[in-house]
Amino acid sequence: MSNTAKPTCNLAGSVVVVTGASKGIGRAIALRLAQEGCALVLVARSEHLLQAVAAEIHEQVANAPPVSLEVADLSDPAHCEALIPSIEEACGRIDVLINNAGITGRICPLHESTAADIRRTIDINLTTPTILTAQALRGMITRQHGTILNINSIVAKTSFPNWGPYCASKHGMHAIAESVAEEQRGNGIRVLGLYLGAVDTPIWDGVADSSGRSAMLTPERVADAAAFMLLQPDDTFIPELVLRSMAFGL
Repeated sequence: MSNTAKPTCNLAGSVVVVTGASKGIGRAIALRLAQEGCALVLVARSEHLLQAVAAEIHEQVANAPPVSLEVADLSDPAHCEALIPSIEEACGRIDVLINNAGITGRICPLHESTAADIRRTIDINLTTPTILTAQALRGMITRQHGTILNINSIVAKTSFPNWGPYCASKHGMHAIAESVAEEQRGNGIRVLGLYLGAVDTPIWDGVADSSGRSAMLTPERVADAAAFMLLQPDDTFIPELVLRSMAFGL
């Protein structure tokens, strides 16, 4: 019986941009991809937290690859629109964009949400990654190569009460990814979605129904799944991967 083929893509030297990289899933993905030799560009609002992640990489990864830090508030349209051009100017290219930054927003019945609540959730979770994707694609199309990985949620496929704007933002992210994936396959560009159940990250801090966090997915499990998707050979891609905990309901 033949052995199952193993992923053969080599990510060493690839310029990988990770948004929301200062903690939680983004931090774990950065640490995991450093092990693959990726040249990382870590994006978040907090410079000192980004510096801490960079220090972890250099402490934990032998012959750690270059790590660049981009301090940006992606809820600010000016920061959002300037980010990709700034990275391309500094690094020469972007091989992989990982859209990870996001918020839960206000968790309540929709009629209790303010217009500002709704706009903030949609802007950060949907508008920002869409803009970043559009900008990164231009260079990828020129090079006929690249990958977009969206860190999404199972709520992109089903909705839950009191999470309306969040669910809408994730549904929208799923729709954009499906559309762009078909647009860009002929250009050698992969568009991937990682759909997560509940993950034990700071996003749950202060959420009333977040009991049992120890049974949730860990960021490290998510990072392993992200790496698995990225390590597929160039002639194949995994458009969607759903990852859930065996021990937690969501």
